Amino acid sequence: MGYGNLVPVTAIGMIGTTILIMIGLGIFAVAIQQFGFYAVRRRENKIRLHEESARKVTDTKG
Repeated sequence: MGYGNLVPVTAIGMIGTTILIMIGLGIFAVAIQQFGFYAVRRRENKIRLHEESARKVTDTKG
């Protein structure tokens, strides 16, 4: 037994399989998008905290 043993034969089966694939791709795309938003937000917060700490150091020196 290998790949390709189970394939949709009827038109309804093919349409259903296509819809299922599209839904799966959509879920994957949303997950990747959310991860990207999280990574960008985290990096922005890290940069902002670094800038604030650098500003506090220069304010206390001057």
